[in-house]
Amino acid sequence: MYEEWNEDEDIFEKLEEESKKTKINGKKLIIAEFIGVFILLCVVLGTYFGLNNTKRIAKEYMRDVLQGNWNEVYDYLYFKKDDNTFLNKQMFISAQELNDEARTLQTRIGDVREIGKGNNDYRQFEVSYRDRKEDKKMIVPMIRRNGEWYVDGNQQFVEEVVRLEVPKDTKVYLDKIPLDSSYQVKTEENIDFYEIPNLFRGVHYIALEKENMEKYEDLVRFEKDKPVQVTMQYGKDVLEKAAQQAQGEIRKEYEKATGNVTGDKEFRYLQLKNNQIKVKPSEENADLIEVTVESEYEYQYKEKVFYFFHINKTDRGKCTSKCVFSYQSGMLKLENKEINTSFLK
Repeated sequence: MYEEWNEDEDIFEKLEEESKKTKINGKKLIIAEFIGVFILLCVVLGTYFGLNNTKRIAKEYMRDVLQGNWNEVYDYLYFKKDDNTFLNKQMFISAQELNDEARTLQTRIGDVREIGKGNNDYRQFEVSYRDRKEDKKMIVPMIRRNGEWYVDGNQQFVEEVVRLEVPKDTKVYLDKIPLDSSYQVKTEENIDFYEIPNLFRGVHYIALEKENMEKYEDLVRFEKDKPVQVTMQYGKDVLEKAAQQAQGEIRKEYEKATGNVTGDKEFRYLQLKNNQIKVKPSEENADLIEVTVESEYEYQYKEKVFYFFHINKTDRGKCTSKCVFSYQSGMLKLENKEINTSFLK
């Protein structure tokens, strides 16, 4: 026999099922609310601890800067990756240590406060400190990369571009790295113009090499919008040859001039002594060698005063002569000369 269908009993079962569903949905809602509160709390705590962490980094960074701990300072910094040829750690430490700024271990870091409108990837902090018995402040910009906060090294220590001017066709070494043609922007009037992007502010080592020139080595400081201009001197052997050749040219001109003395003068002798020789690059063209010879002269001659009657005369004084040479294919070439023979007339 089949049981008869009980409509009331079926209704109760449906109500029980609905009650169970309500309880389950309520539990899900409570769990969802709890997760939401937990996430919000994590964000708040992350922001709090993140802000404190960046302040701590700014404070420690500032202390190392003031004390000149450049090895540690570099580890706080972040640099753009597009051109890091000259932004390695060794060059950073060298550029900073060669600065003549005195550092002190007696520093006291004060308040660190955020300034400006920052965002999730960029913040600025004003750090107060006392250095050499003077209260000062410095702005420390910070950026976040790959979830980590760094001091913006490009803004703190890097010049976007520096300029260098050297004699034409010169090999240039910056901090022992050769500068190839990619850094050369133009050539004008025997000068090569270089532009070097992304270089540390501070002192750098420059070396120049050119055929027949003395090697140039020096420490230079690059400043914003102020190009470094470097000139070179010819090698000692070349300068000595130029000085000797100039004296030979001057001597030939005097021999020619005294041979042409006519009229009432009868040449006896010309003596040049106490020569002061100056050899330097020409002001008009640094590739030319300018030799100036300052001499004391004594010039004796007979002067006709009446028919066949002559008297001896002596002139003494100083004269200046100049020769300009170029140096081509290992040979000196005379470009022009100015020989003072006016006193022989």
